[in-house]
Amino acid sequence: MKFIKSYSLRLMILSASAAAFLIFTVALQGIMFIFMGFLTDFLLLETLQPLAKASSLSIQGNIHMLADRIFLIRDNNPFADPDLSRENKQKALDFAVSGIEFVWLGLYSSNGDLDTGAGDCPPAIRDLDIYHLINESGNLAIQDIEAGISGDLEIVIGAPVMENSSIVRYLVGSYRYRILSDILSAINISSQSTAFIIDKKGYYRAHRDPEKVKAGESIFSDGIWGKDAEEFLSLIKTGSTGTMMFSGSGGEYFLSYAPVRGTTWSLVIEVPRNDFIYYTRYALITGSLIALLLACFFTFVFAFFITKVLTNPLKLITNSAHRISLGIFTQSLPPQLLERKDEIGQLGTAFMSMSESVRAVITAIEHLTHAAMTGRLKARSSLTGLQGDYQQIISGVNITLDVICSQIDAVPEALALFNEKREMLYWNRAMDEFLLTHGLFPADPQVLERLAGGGEGIPGDTLAREAVSLFDPSNPNPPSFSADIALLGYNGAGNYVLTMQRSSQDALCSDSVCVILLLQDVTMLTRAKIEAEEASQAKSDFLSRMSHEIRTPMNAINGMTSIAKAATNLDKIRSCLSQIEASSVHLLGVINDILDFNKIESGKLSLDAQDFSLRQDLEFVHAMMQSRSVEKGITLRFNVGNIEHDGLSTDSLRLNQVLINLLSNAIKFSPKESEVIVTVEETGRAGGESTYRFDVSDQGIGISEEQEAKLFRPFEQADGGITRNYGGTGLGLVISKNLVEMMGGEISLKSRIGEGSTFSFTIRCPAEKEFIDRSVEVASLDSEVPVYDFSGKRCLLVDDIDINREIIIELLSETKIEIEIASNGREAVDKFTASPEGWYDIILMDMQMPVLDGCSATREIRSAGRRDSVLPIIAMTANVMEDDVNRAKDSGMNAHLAKPIEISAMHAMIKRFLFLAGE
Repeated sequence: MKFIKSYSLRLMILSASAAAFLIFTVALQGIMFIFMGFLTDFLLLETLQPLAKASSLSIQGNIHMLADRIFLIRDNNPFADPDLSRENKQKALDFAVSGIEFVWLGLYSSNGDLDTGAGDCPPAIRDLDIYHLINESGNLAIQDIEAGISGDLEIVIGAPVMENSSIVRYLVGSYRYRILSDILSAINISSQSTAFIIDKKGYYRAHRDPEKVKAGESIFSDGIWGKDAEEFLSLIKTGSTGTMMFSGSGGEYFLSYAPVRGTTWSLVIEVPRNDFIYYTRYALITGSLIALLLACFFTFVFAFFITKVLTNPLKLITNSAHRISLGIFTQSLPPQLLERKDEIGQLGTAFMSMSESVRAVITAIEHLTHAAMTGRLKARSSLTGLQGDYQQIISGVNITLDVICSQIDAVPEALALFNEKREMLYWNRAMDEFLLTHGLFPADPQVLERLAGGGEGIPGDTLAREAVSLFDPSNPNPPSFSADIALLGYNGAGNYVLTMQRSSQDALCSDSVCVILLLQDVTMLTRAKIEAEEASQAKSDFLSRMSHEIRTPMNAINGMTSIAKAATNLDKIRSCLSQIEASSVHLLGVINDILDFNKIESGKLSLDAQDFSLRQDLEFVHAMMQSRSVEKGITLRFNVGNIEHDGLSTDSLRLNQVLINLLSNAIKFSPKESEVIVTVEETGRAGGESTYRFDVSDQGIGISEEQEAKLFRPFEQADGGITRNYGGTGLGLVISKNLVEMMGGEISLKSRIGEGSTFSFTIRCPAEKEFIDRSVEVASLDSEVPVYDFSGKRCLLVDDIDINREIIIELLSETKIEIEIASNGREAVDKFTASPEGWYDIILMDMQMPVLDGCSATREIRSAGRRDSVLPIIAMTANVMEDDVNRAKDSGMNAHLAKPIEISAMHAMIKRFLFLAGE
């Protein structure tokens, strides 16, 4: 019996030791399980909400973009115009649907019937929700997502077309569902997570599985029910933002939700909790099983070595282990036990050391958890005194916080954490750069006010009331705060979107909070938007003016042509032809302005310097503009001052162009019986060059300082009303400014609204006392030859346009020259090579023709090897750019005549080349 009792006692001692070991292991595993679960839940709560909010903002941006598209289509196409033809409406809709976002787009009548549409439009919308939604709101409306005619899910958006405050049409379109499904598919938190959009009743309006939306399923169909579901749905109805944890048939999972502003929807991200704690639980259970196996093994191994002297010490240690299993670490073993030098003493000492290590680990974990919840992410626990797995546990927690901080540092937006005292606890690298750029410091106690100040907070506070409430611990659930701010930094002014939101409060320290601040730089987006809108508007206005300036004379030409064809009175026909000629001249001037501006932009506009008399030039301009001023009842007066050097050497044509442009504007904007004065004087001379000043003054409408700033910009005019009242392309002053600068001067303006304007410009050029006309000798030579009698001469006319050939033949009919025609360059070369030498005296060659162009034909004629291959070839073409003129000369042509042809210029050029050929 004594042996049995002794054996049983040893067994009990061994069993107690094994139990203590197992309890300790399980306790440690439990603590780890609870901590890791707690940390996982905390990280999920902190991560899911910003993701849900950012995703809802992305969906909101897409919805707003679609709404803006509907408004843009409606406002840019006058669908309310009752005179607009059905064909034009259809074209407008087809153009709009050509983009990738529309499924169909239709224009419906006031009773909901289809008027015209593009795509698979429903024949009527009376039975659709969109029809009633538009009528109720009187504005743009979005219908809940449903399956369309094709069975695919559609986003139906519509807007009313108003006339006299009444709805006369409905512009309704369907967008592709993948706009939302792509965003939902991109939200991946874990393998089992999902994202969907629901309405206020909990029905799916967008889901990764579109069949759920088509079947009309709701969140209740997927296992969410009871009071939690009712509370969740009530929060959705109020448009709240938050995260909740549910227990359903599939286990525990988180639902993070955020409203999609401008709709009745909310975005929900569903994440199963098991996805994140599964591997932790598996590792802990495996560790527990291993510990159990080890305990059993060592129990049986050491059963042979336990003696009676171990009973009491082990009992004490067992009791201590039991207290540790209850979470009580304030304990100690008897000193005599710890002072023993044998294994029992070492065991007692080791047990106490283990107890202290566990307590240190728990304390460190509590410290880190509290620090993380209050925003002090840089807090770390010391590893001094910890060894082995204990050190690895705390080291792992520290590393986890380091990883979180590094991931936050990788966020491109500036981010910072503040406590209840508005002290900056943590900030990422982007925030560090932002503060450095704007001369701010994290340690500044007023750094938050310097960032988000300017609101109406509590007395003496510069923060807005909504921002102040985030730092009040007594306010349990304050809403987030967002504002647009502009700051001046070292790199100039910047625009930012500032967002602040409080994280979950620490239950152990209810008087502290952690507020997250996020700054998004929208400077480039804001500037690009403003610049794009200004450029687009300027070019649209320019195209509108150009259309008006081109169509007006074309309308006059067409109208006068029709009147002349129907008239029998010769005077009336001549009057119509006179109007046609004036309109043609005006249209040619518009085209020349466009070509000059194109030359300026490409840097190919050049001056043709010639000697001329300034006084004679001014007399020519005066004579040219006198009839226009008399027609408007305006007195035109030239005041020419002391001009010591009258013989100028510059581009006379371009100087006249500037003067005529400024005088045309002065006469156009001046009232009847007013006066336009041109003042010219020589203001200086140096190095053989003189400077001349020209002032053009009127008593017209005047220009404000704001309008003056836009006056010399391309595509713009001082005021849009000027185009409507006076016309013009807005290119004249731009061209004049460039011409003046090319002639070594500058142009300026002095004006006041209602009192008139004075345009002043200067030029600098070589000048002599008097102008010597050296063309007299040439004129005397010309006077010996009959002016326009080309009898006995033969011309080959090459042009692929019948009407062009007919016009040239008619213009040359009075000169008695014989004309043969060719319809392209190949036919011209064949006729030349087949003719006897000297058969043709001159060739008039178009440049742009089918089969063989004019330049290629000229090269073949020049290389034909005949004595008459050097005959004069004149380019007669509408290609009038400098490159075209150079290309004609490079091909071997002698001269260049621009279409439309001036009769006198053509006669003079043909005469000159026939005369030279005769010599």
